[in-house]
Amino acid sequence: GTGETIPLEHNENLSHVDGAMGMARGAEEDSADSQWYITDTEQHGLDPENREDGGYAVFGIVRDGMTYVREIANTPTVTNPASDQGVQNPGPDLLGRPIREVHIDSMRMLGVADPDGTIRFGELTEIRDEKMRGKDGQWVRPHPGPFIWNHIEKEKGKFNWEEADKYVVYAQEHNQTILATIWPHANWEQKSCKRKKAKSPFGKRFTKYLSKPCSMDDYKNFLVKLVDRYDGDGSNDMPGLTKPIKYWDVMNEPEFKMFFKGSKEDFIEIFNFSSKVIKEKQPDAVIVMAGAAGMFPESKKYWKVVLPKIKDNFDIANIHHISGPDGQCDKQLWVDEFAALLKSTDVDKPIWLTEAMTCGPPVKAWVNAFLNGAELIIDVGVNAPGRKMSKKVRKKLNEFIAEYDGFTSIKSISEKKVEFSYKDGSKKILEF
Repeated sequence: GTGETIPLEHNENLSHVDGAMGMARGAEEDSADSQWYITDTEQHGLDPENREDGGYAVFGIVRDGMTYVREIANTPTVTNPASDQGVQNPGPDLLGRPIREVHIDSMRMLGVADPDGTIRFGELTEIRDEKMRGKDGQWVRPHPGPFIWNHIEKEKGKFNWEEADKYVVYAQEHNQTILATIWPHANWEQKSCKRKKAKSPFGKRFTKYLSKPCSMDDYKNFLVKLVDRYDGDGSNDMPGLTKPIKYWDVMNEPEFKMFFKGSKEDFIEIFNFSSKVIKEKQPDAVIVMAGAAGMFPESKKYWKVVLPKIKDNFDIANIHHISGPDGQCDKQLWVDEFAALLKSTDVDKPIWLTEAMTCGPPVKAWVNAFLNGAELIIDVGVNAPGRKMSKKVRKKLNEFIAEYDGFTSIKSISEKKVEFSYKDGSKKILEF
C-alpha cells in the first residue's frame, strides 16, 4: 500500500450488491489504503448495519463488464501457490490465491455521459437541501431549478448567473447530467403588458407571473444567452465549464394553471419557438417535451390537442407520475396510457418519466414502467412534497438502482421475474 490511510465513509445509497466496489481494510475502521475489491454476488454481510465493526465502504458499482469479473472469480485457486507457478504469495496463511496472475488491463468511469446512454435513473434536485442533490454519476432534474428567466434576468439586460452556475458546478463535480427545465417568465417583462399575477406552489422564490411572454424578442434574448452559457462551444461559456448542458426541458405541466397561466395555443407557440431557438444555437441539443401531469382525464384531453402541434419540435416524450386526488398511484406510473396516447397522435419518440412519485412498492412499479416503454426514470427525491417512502423501502429502491442500472433492454420472463440485458452480453434476473 501507500502507507496513507483514509477514514471509513459510507454512502447510504450504496451497499454490497452484486458488482459493488469497496475498500479493503484492516481491523481498524480507518485503515483502508489502496486495496479494493469487487463483489461477484450480493455481500450485504459487509454493510455497516449488519456488522458491529463499522462495515466496509462501497464507493462504486460495476456498470458494464461483470462478465470479466465473473471470469476472474472463476479462476482456479490453490492454498499456497509455489513460486514456479508465477504467483508471488504475500503470506503463507492466505487462502484462495489464483494459480496464475490475473490482470485488469483498464477501467473507466461511466457516468451519465456514457455515449451508449444506458444510465436509467435520476432524481429531482434542490441544491439548498443536502438530501436532495442527487446521486453521483446519474441524471438530475433541478426542480423548479435555477433556469428561470426571472431569476437570471431580474431587470432587463442585467443577468445574474450565480445560482445557475452553482447547480452546473455541483453536477460537474459529481458526474451528474442535468435535465434543465426552462421557465419563460420574468416579472419585469410580464408587467410591461399588464399580465395578471399567478399563484405558484414554489412560493416567493419563484416568479409572480406565469403567462406567455409579452415580447418574444426579449424572451429569445434570454434564451440565447442561457444556452450560450452552458452549451460548451467555447464561446461565452461559464468559466470552468467541463460538462455542458445538452438536455433542455421546455416548461412543466402546462395543463395546470399553477405552472402556466395561458391557453393551449400560447403553450404551443412558446414551446415551438423555444425549441427552434435552442436548436439554432445548439444543434446537438436534445429537447424534452414539457412533462404531462399524469394521464388524468383533463391531462389526456389537453395533450390530445397539443401533441400533434408540437411533435416535430421535441426529441423525448415526457410523462410525470403523481398520486391522484384519492392518494393512489398508477401501477405502471402512467407509462402504458401515455404510450397509447402517443401512438394515437402519431408520435414515435422515446419516453422519459421525469417525475416519479410512488405509493406502493417502488421497485415493481418502476419495472412495470420500464416494461411499458420508459427509458429513464427520475425519482421525486427523499424530501419532495407528498407521500414519503419509508427508509426501508427507499433503501430497497437504492439497491435496485445500484445493481440493475446500465441495462440495454428488459423483458418479462414471468409475472414475478424479469431479465435485464447489458452491453457486454451479461444478464441479470430480478424476482419479486
